[in-house]
Amino acid sequence: MDNKNHIEILLEKYFEGMTSIEEEKMLRDYFQQGNIPESLEIYRPMFAFFNQEISKESSVISVIGKSETVIQQTAKKQKKNLIIIRWVTTGIAACFLIFAGITLLNKQEEKLFAHSRIYINGEKYTDIETIRSGTINTLNDLFEGNEEIFSAQIDALDSFIDE
Repeated sequence: MDNKNHIEILLEKYFEGMTSIEEEKMLRDYFQQGNIPESLEIYRPMFAFFNQEISKESSVISVIGKSETVIQQTAKKQKKNLIIIRWVTTGIAACFLIFAGITLLNKQEEKLFAHSRIYINGEKYTDIETIRSGTINTLNDLFEGNEEIFSAQIDALDSFIDE
């Protein structure tokens, strides 16, 4: 069976709706070539149109596939950016809470020591730093066990009782 007869049989099957996808591709490919018998030439424009439409369809599918890929990548980037934004805002909130806590502790400490005082050599001091350093010095002296310091402290305490 020659090629022309085979194509004529495929055309009959095609118009009856009985061809497979491979057979339809064979027909499209056949009508793209240059040397077609004159009796079959009338089918060339029809199959050229089908080829053109299939090309358009495959390019549209390709564009859709690329668009879906771009959309998926964009969605991943947006999700990643959202996670970063959440971490940054959580960090900022944590820093704010730490700062607020330190500020409140300092104010509480100031209130706690607002009425504190220390007497050094008979002079009254209310400055918190002076009170801290004086207390530390006194405790260090007590740990060293200096007898003169004990007597001075007891005398200082006795002077408050007398007042």
